Amino acid sequence: MAGRIALVSHGLPTTGGTRHLQGLAEALKGHYPKAKIRHTHLNKVVHGFGEHLALQKEAYVYYRKADVRLVPLRFALWALWAKRRHAGRVGVVLHNAAEHTGALLRRYTGLVMWLLRRRHGTFVISSSRAWQDYFEKAGVQAAYFPDLFPTTELGAYRLESLESKTKSIYLGAWGNKAHPGLIVLAHQLQKEGFAPYFTDLKIPKDSRPVEREGVAVYSGAREVYLKRMAGSQATILWSKYPEGRPRLGMESLLVGTQLIGIQQPLEGHGKYSAISGVPELVTLGGGVMLSGPETVLGWLQNGLPAPPPLDALLEFDEAQGEHWLRDGGILDYLSI
Repeated sequence: MAGRIALVSHGLPTTGGTRHLQGLAEALKGHYPKAKIRHTHLNKVVHGFGEHLALQKEAYVYYRKADVRLVPLRFALWALWAKRRHAGRVGVVLHNAAEHTGALLRRYTGLVMWLLRRRHGTFVISSSRAWQDYFEKAGVQAAYFPDLFPTTELGAYRLESLESKTKSIYLGAWGNKAHPGLIVLAHQLQKEGFAPYFTDLKIPKDSRPVEREGVAVYSGAREVYLKRMAGSQATILWSKYPEGRPRLGMESLLVGTQLIGIQQPLEGHGKYSAISGVPELVTLGGGVMLSGPETVLGWLQNGLPAPPPLDALLEFDEAQGEHWLRDGGILDYLSI
């Protein structure tokens, strides 16, 4: 095994994505204590959002900002440089893929896939089994490494009884990933006495909720977010983008709140619209996966299956990094 490992990711360094990458880097550092592990982000941080991101510089994790318009070129040049500098072992972290109508993103996705198919020693690391399977079928070497969590800390938010839960329904983070149908669904739930809500990291921890399009939006500060989610009846996963494996879905299960997943054909995403890590997450928790929002109310009124016990989720604890390096195939690629 060479003394250097390169990790490159192409999307925005969102809170969930950054935590996934940090968990991966920690696991690799634990297995290869003498290796230098370099992580580069090839996209810029959204202005005004950077203070909410876990972008701490560790001794072996580095972040670089780049203008999104230059990402395809930078990706190509960086991948070629990294292969030489890091002994040909480059892990490209792709939680999912996207196919938009914009020419730039189509060219970018095409370039990424071209590089991955042709560069020996370059492989994808995905947090979703569904996307790992997609990349492998597309002729790309792919490994799997899930999000890892402080399970004991999150489990402490669980209520002693499901009977103590409120009629709150968590709709996820407010932002451009949220499916527009969530607003319509929220208004329908309100008429039946439920209290749907979003969260937003931009809202200060001690602030009162704000109302957007007739729906409450609370602070996404970690302690507030987890406590409110633990008391909610359900978390609904419904995105307008092809999802990887949403971190908030696993956090919901860990704090004892069941999942309802909704997956419909996604306009503008072509062949990617049917691929998602949400079904595997919902299946893991024994929740409900739907093809549309029509029966959500019925499930909420009639009762959802109980969330899994905390013991059933311990394989996703932060201490399991070594296990997933082996089970997900990452060590196999690094030892080639």
